[in-house]
Amino acid sequence: MKDARAALLARHLTGGNQLEGELALLASLSADKQATVFKRLSVLDGYLAKTSPTSADADLAAAQIGVARRQLYRLLAKVSEVGPVRALSPGYRNVERSAPSKDGLPEPIEAIVRQTLFGQPDAKIAQIEAAVREECNRFEDLSFPGQTAIRRRVHALRRLALVPRPKDGVGARIAVDQVCLDLTIHTAGNPRLSIATFIIDRDTRLILGAGLTAQDGVGQGLADAVKDADRRLAGFQRKSLLVAGQITELMWIVPPGLERFADSISSGDLPAGRKPVIDVVGAGPRRHGDAILRLLGDKIGRFRFRRNVELTDEPPLSGEIPVYLDDGQRLLGFTIDSWNDRILSDITQGPKICPKHAKRLDQLAGDLTTILSLIARKVAEEHAAALKQQHMSDSSL
Repeated sequence: MKDARAALLARHLTGGNQLEGELALLASLSADKQATVFKRLSVLDGYLAKTSPTSADADLAAAQIGVARRQLYRLLAKVSEVGPVRALSPGYRNVERSAPSKDGLPEPIEAIVRQTLFGQPDAKIAQIEAAVREECNRFEDLSFPGQTAIRRRVHALRRLALVPRPKDGVGARIAVDQVCLDLTIHTAGNPRLSIATFIIDRDTRLILGAGLTAQDGVGQGLADAVKDADRRLAGFQRKSLLVAGQITELMWIVPPGLERFADSISSGDLPAGRKPVIDVVGAGPRRHGDAILRLLGDKIGRFRFRRNVELTDEPPLSGEIPVYLDDGQRLLGFTIDSWNDRILSDITQGPKICPKHAKRLDQLAGDLTTILSLIARKVAEEHAAALKQQHMSDSSL
């Protein structure tokens, strides 16, 4: 990590807490709350560094934080219990409030929502609302809970990553989409919200690959996602997974600004028996992020998806302290690992690893590269040409 604050956090990790997890949680806080966490942690760090701290030392540390000595000791215990960010962030709730989005809707409405999602993980919310309305119309004493309540519950269930075992195996139906992420990145000296590109298995909702870039790097994000998919699919070989014999459907949500490359996506270099149906979604100003929200919910880990932000705009910031791009990529990677681990624990078939499926994962990675890399390469070539032209223009001045 380039951020020197990481070393301070690392000194106070507890139990099974990981540095990336603390940093991801920190990045979700406002700048004011982040500053408070580090002010308090710096004081506690200095106090704990003393060989034999006295009561006077405790009183001084407590005064610097603005609490009584007894509260200082409570903060120290809390840091050991839940980690520094949760313990020291003002108003942080370690126990979430009860709410229908978390606890569930009234039965049998909850059952209808779950059954619909279980049968079709990427079902549209309008489709789920229609199923709920139909159920409510059957019973006089069953009231429709409202569109907002249903939407929030659907997103909450999607964040739980509850999925059936795939009938056709991992990799049969794939979506490629991108969305603005609530994670602020240093770029060219200016803070910008990041853009995340995801390659998602539509049946299991496993994230096969991801790329994180700043405002103008959507093409690079696709290239990074393809490379990440190659690495992640190789890692899946250690799991006992049912893997599809080929990609049958691939949906690419074309990001704004790359519409001219829509025709470049092709499976032409694949053998005839492995050519998928390719669905290119290149129309509609708000198309980006739709597949992601339908598959993953409204956030991943601590990072919310900013569906209402145009990728070609200069996104408004959320008040967080920005992180360096490579640190942000690590945080997103850590968050994706946690997401995938939950799904893999549900869909793995036991300890025995099938060599046939390991071979299919290699083939899946190769096919993704064949289909998507041409787009990424064309984007990179155009970007390089634009930089060269800009350099020539600057030199002539």
